[in-house]
Amino acid sequence: MFEDKVREYRALAGPSGVFCFRWDGKAPFKSSSKDAVQKGIYGIYIFSSIRNGLCVYIGKGGTLKQDGAMKEQDVITRLNNRKRRRKRRRSAEDVYREWLAKYGPMRIEVISTWHAQKAPGFAEADLLQAHLETKGTLPAENSSL
Repeated sequence: MFEDKVREYRALAGPSGVFCFRWDGKAPFKSSSKDAVQKGIYGIYIFSSIRNGLCVYIGKGGTLKQDGAMKEQDVITRLNNRKRRRKRRRSAEDVYREWLAKYGPMRIEVISTWHAQKAPGFAEADLLQAHLETKGTLPAENSSL
């Protein structure tokens, strides 16, 4: 069910709305992600371990405002923002390096949901729910739904 839901969002986004890149820690995450994902993409992103295919984290970039416009935080900005982990703020690079040590090289898939008329927050919750129903848990690094 989870994999089916991911395929559904890929199909909605179309070939120009899906971006994938690998990150093995050799280059800084910020430069790796900016080379792979253009600015202005609003949607969801999925971190998966290349080693075992484990879905590590599902997140979103973009918040829909009341007037139907998007706030300025697109996926690439969101991926590179500071993260709140264990009640303290850390750089995204530090968090991702921690994940790299735990799970090995990562595959990061970004799926644009905006052109498919799906709010990023809805798509994120939809995928988290599908993961919960299929696997019985949220992804390893998602703390709540």
